Amino acid sequence: MRWILGQDETTKDNLIMWLTGAAGAGKSSIAQSIIQQAINENLAIATFFFNKSDGSRNTAKSLVATLTYQVYISLPHTQPDILACIDSDPLVFGKNLNHQFVELIVNPLLNLCRREGESYRRRLIVIDGLDECVDRESQGDILDMLRNSIRVLQLPVLFLIASRPEHNIQAFLDSEPMKGIPARLVLDDNYMSDMDIKIHLSDMFNEIRTSHPFRKMIPTLWPGESVIDQLVKASSGQLIYLRSDSHSLCHVP
Repeated sequence: MRWILGQDETTKDNLIMWLTGAAGAGKSSIAQSIIQQAINENLAIATFFFNKSDGSRNTAKSLVATLTYQVYISLPHTQPDILACIDSDPLVFGKNLNHQFVELIVNPLLNLCRREGESYRRRLIVIDGLDECVDRESQGDILDMLRNSIRVLQLPVLFLIASRPEHNIQAFLDSEPMKGIPARLVLDDNYMSDMDIKIHLSDMFNEIRTSHPFRKMIPTLWPGESVIDQLVKASSGQLIYLRSDSHSLCHVP
């Protein structure tokens, strides 16, 4: 959030934040939390979550259309420009990614920025699970699309990209054309994931204590600090452990 609000001196000039880590490190959980907080502060305008097991979300085919719809809804002043683009070129959604993005998102947002002038606030677009886009060439096309919108067209929008540290994604972000654009938040062994997991577990158990049908029968201190510590240790820093076994955490023994 300090990056989004421009309060972090080390990242305030980076318009892309790459959130990366192994499967189960908590990337999507963090992305969802950031989106909710950004929405509450009127900073988020669009999101897309890739999912390799979902045929409608494992390619880039619907990416720009989905983002365009959300921009249209969240920023009503962009609607005339978006509608004019579609009216003038009804086949625009069949063009290449970069053309779609420029015509349907970049140009309307740039026009909005010009109209609002100094009152314009940088806003956030989130693309989660980029590695779950099954076409690796499209992964590069998406990153190149963002690079073009930032470096060439000077679009004042922030992009949060979450993915596993796959070589092709890292290589593109490390390339010369991307120099100075992305910052990185790496969820590795140096990241204090155990603390996040303990907070997550404490919140889950607190929700059970306050909302379970038999909550009056649950001891105030249930399940106890030792049980939470045991679960944190068993997770080995992986939030996916909690999700895969969440059914056992939602029932009072």
